[in-house]
Amino acid sequence: MEDNTKFVLKEFLRFIIYAVSTILLLLLMFGITHLDFARVEYIPELSLTEILQEILLFVCVGIFCCIAHKNKIRGLWLVAGFLSCMLVRELDILFDMIFHGPLKFIALPAAVFFICLALRNGISPVIDDLAAFMRKKSYPFLILSLLLLLFVSRIFGSMQLIKLVASEHCQFALKNFMEEGIELVSYFLLFISSCAYYYEYRIKGRMK
Repeated sequence: MEDNTKFVLKEFLRFIIYAVSTILLLLLMFGITHLDFARVEYIPELSLTEILQEILLFVCVGIFCCIAHKNKIRGLWLVAGFLSCMLVRELDILFDMIFHGPLKFIALPAAVFFICLALRNGISPVIDDLAAFMRKKSYPFLILSLLLLLFVSRIFGSMQLIKLVASEHCQFALKNFMEEGIELVSYFLLFISSCAYYYEYRIKGRMK
């Protein structure tokens, strides 16, 4: 009975922490996107929202590269490579100023580079590393952030959906806010889960 009481109180406290964190995250998202809307009435490619998304993603790439290098965890080079390709996609407007087709000329070589780093000792260690990676407590948060980023933001940012709920004069603004706002929340979650991975691998000594 006493153990169950402690468990229930602990989980209730966890819920409160998650709820408060979610509210703070949403307030932060609304604040940042509002600054862009107040300036130009939408969120452009070169905006505070977009720049913050790219910074968060860049830090996530660095975190997984650091874990993979220092702990010699080959499988995490694949995670870092995947996030690097996402970063190239986010920076497409910057690369387009230099040349067209950044996904082809930068993302593809980057993907090959990270795959080669991962597979230097064969595929078996990579599978073991990925299995250990997926067993970490941070994994569900990482998956949630990617689902929000890759699917939910695209669905809620779809013009077909927006046309059903918004008048014509505010359709673009609503689409822009929904897509970029959800993306920003997703990148914050990705950043938090990446930091949690770093904590699990480094601070708590849960290395393979």
